[in-house]
Amino acid sequence: MMDASTDGFHFSKHFHVTDGFLYCEGVRIKSLQDSLEDVLDQPSPFYVYSKQQLADNIDAYKSTLEKLGIKHLLGYAVKANYNPWILKTVRDRGCTAVTVNGHETQLALDTGMIGPNIIYNGNGKSRWELELAVDNECMIGVDSEFDLRHIADNVHPYLATGIGDSKFGLEDKLLNDLLPFIEDDVYLNLVGLHCHLGSTIDNLETFSQCLDVMLDKIEYIKKKGFDNVQYLSMGGGLGIDYKIHETIPSPVDLINRVKDRMRMNNDLCLMLEPGRSLVGSAVLLITKVIGCKKNRNKKYIVVDGSMTEVIRPSMYGAYHHLELVEPTQNVCKQREAFDVVGPVCECADFLGKDRWLVPPHEGCGLAVFDVGAYCASMGSNYNLRVS
Repeated sequence: MMDASTDGFHFSKHFHVTDGFLYCEGVRIKSLQDSLEDVLDQPSPFYVYSKQQLADNIDAYKSTLEKLGIKHLLGYAVKANYNPWILKTVRDRGCTAVTVNGHETQLALDTGMIGPNIIYNGNGKSRWELELAVDNECMIGVDSEFDLRHIADNVHPYLATGIGDSKFGLEDKLLNDLLPFIEDDVYLNLVGLHCHLGSTIDNLETFSQCLDVMLDKIEYIKKKGFDNVQYLSMGGGLGIDYKIHETIPSPVDLINRVKDRMRMNNDLCLMLEPGRSLVGSAVLLITKVIGCKKNRNKKYIVVDGSMTEVIRPSMYGAYHHLELVEPTQNVCKQREAFDVVGPVCECADFLGKDRWLVPPHEGCGLAVFDVGAYCASMGSNYNLRVS
């Protein structure tokens, strides 16, 4: 991996290092950290959001879809990060919202999304959640037979297909059994099919094959008389380059892979539902070094950030890149292997293991990269930590 302390190193267009200092959109993170010390009682840790990075990530999808003339809806998966500012930004850039419960649906409405631009998925919808979606004319994804029965009048469902023993979706036989039920109900209007491949798609062939299966299912349903099917929702999204140097399929790669088949089916609107690849790379967690220690042969950097802000390393063993936000004041300038850990009373509370970092001074800022997705939204108040 390239030494990120090199003067002029760019992690992305909007995050770079100059003279040992980390910048976001031209703002020195160290200066931001110092300014918060003056106005907040508990100024650290904190998240830094790049609006321009988020906009670039959205445009990578939308500009390609528009250039190729593919009818589409780009939906933001709210579960990735429910910061209201994020929702307002994706709304302003022409995205819809994809929600999985009534609280997310209400938040989308509160931040200016109109009901028809909200797609409500999920495998366990309560009555109040369905009523909220129906009252606001949201599109509802039907996940099961009981889900369909619970849906009230005047909704526009689209069916979610399932694979194997997943708790989500409908298997083929049940899909066929539910079609007559929908046909007989004058208040139900089947408008599309939905599938979900997870939020770290790195195999475009899998996505392509799934698209073919879904197109075949839509053709079958149309032959059954459901002429109003107009949406193909390919849920899930691309992964991101957490390790800074990996080759990850881009939105352009994904869309180019399916463009010919979507053009052949130009009566369909392709719905994409990314979350991680929209907001993941747009956010940093800025922590402060409390101190360094050594136990036996292991060296530790203890910071004030923890698993309560970024649980992915503890829960999944996930990698997040770590860098100091300022030059160290220590005499030693050579990188050494450290485990970076937090103050939570839990052995699993770590942000990175065996990371090669310059030994930091106490109070030095340390950044955790790519925390925009499934970090703040999965945060907790464990140990009475303030979120």
